[in-house]
Amino acid sequence: MKNRTSRLLGIGAAAFLASTLVACSGGAAPQSGGGDAPSSDEPTPITVAQYPVMSNAAVNIGVNEGIFEEHGLDVTLETITSGPDSVPLLLSGDLTFTSIDVPTLINATKENVGLVAVGAMMVGQDVDRGYVGVVASPESGISDWADLEGKKVGVNALGSTPVALIGASMEEAGADPSKVQWVQIAQPETIPALQSGQLDAANLAQPLLTAAEEAGFEQVGNPEKLTVPGIPTFVYVTTAAYAEQNPEVVAAFQDALNASGEMANNDHELARETAKSSTTVDPAVLDKVNGFPKWGSTPITGEDLDKFIELLVKAGQLDEGSAPSGADMVWSR
Repeated sequence: MKNRTSRLLGIGAAAFLASTLVACSGGAAPQSGGGDAPSSDEPTPITVAQYPVMSNAAVNIGVNEGIFEEHGLDVTLETITSGPDSVPLLLSGDLTFTSIDVPTLINATKENVGLVAVGAMMVGQDVDRGYVGVVASPESGISDWADLEGKKVGVNALGSTPVALIGASMEEAGADPSKVQWVQIAQPETIPALQSGQLDAANLAQPLLTAAEEAGFEQVGNPEKLTVPGIPTFVYVTTAAYAEQNPEVVAAFQDALNASGEMANNDHELARETAKSSTTVDPAVLDKVNGFPKWGSTPITGEDLDKFIELLVKAGQLDEGSAPSGADMVWSR
């Protein structure tokens, strides 16, 4: 396995859509891995993006345990800073696969960028305490979803999955998410912002969720529980052109990805130990983590994404008339 780090300079979701539309207008971009199908003699090289966080454990397990190799793939892992930032690299051929949240895929599909989902990176969890959670100070008066009305709530991006899921959870509690003051903030800056009073509450993923609890904050709830249990929230994508030219490679990636996700789901200690070398997180913090992602381990379907689309329409983040079909966003064999 080869592992590289790439850092792009502040390309947001809107900017990436504009730039990728230009990139797509000239025809299909070259892609890593060429047009060769996996071979028992010569593994097909592919480059897969990953984030330096716990959610990357499954793909690292798949590489470390030889699962991708068994499926005829030679994986190079490229560390990136965000999903939208990785899409230009995907379209240019520097990446073969990357992961993005479902709203980003929906926007890309609406703009005809030419991406297709090939597998679920993570799916929502039907538990009170999961991989993600909203936290607040015990003195804030925030103890449930309805209490977020009128409060400053930190999220990693406006119009993102956390905004949709928190908003939908508030509606389930009879509250009005339009009364929330959403604040875009990078995850590493969130706990200091909570401590200084810049934020009343915030959405965090592990291990920062555990770190926030260690700092005295309490979980309001898991925004996935009432909204997307069992539904993909982050997905691996490639370009439609690459999938059309290399269906056997994509099929092999799907199978290896699902097997890796199943192994990670069944062995959280392996996932924890893997994260100690695949992230920059302090191992002592990882040892305290008490919530893990639910990694994708079954084929992704258009029906899965239709459920997420319905959620966004209901939350007022997506116009029903312009919403794509889930089937249009998923590659099928």
